Amino acid sequence: MIAGGGLLLLGLGLLLRSRRVAAHAAAVIGTTPVPIPASELPALARRLPGMMLLNLRQSDGPEAVERAPALGRRGEVRQKLVETLDAVRFEDGIGKLSAPDAWLTFDLGRGEPVWTIVVEARGPRSTNAVRTLAESTGWRIYVPSKGDFVDPAQLEEVTL
Repeated sequence: MIAGGGLLLLGLGLLLRSRRVAAHAAAVIGTTPVPIPASELPALARRLPGMMLLNLRQSDGPEAVERAPALGRRGEVRQKLVETLDAVRFEDGIGKLSAPDAWLTFDLGRGEPVWTIVVEARGPRSTNAVRTLAESTGWRIYVPSKGDFVDPAQLEEVTL
């Protein structure tokens, strides 16, 4: 009975988190945004919609988002990000990658384990970083504003 209650609370927490993330996906995502120097703004004009990286099979549809398994323990997920995108640096629990033509944040949330990564991406080469991460980890890219998954090879076509 206690285990059932714990699972119910966990499910409710995931439901509330995914709805909160979806509601804010079109806005600036992350609790600690990285300031963008004014000199870099023209190069970073292209902004992808908010995305979530999830641990789901290719055959899973959007209905599976709320029951996706965890990506892994916080340390493991951070390590995968750093190994895949060596320019990622963590500050206050947010992974940040900043280059002249790509600016990204990776919000792992605050809990343990990490259930999803919320990604904000700007700049023409930001799609390369997200594509590389999805392809190397097998994590799926979900765009809440579209209500569907995006194939990593088609990220260039995704717009706000």
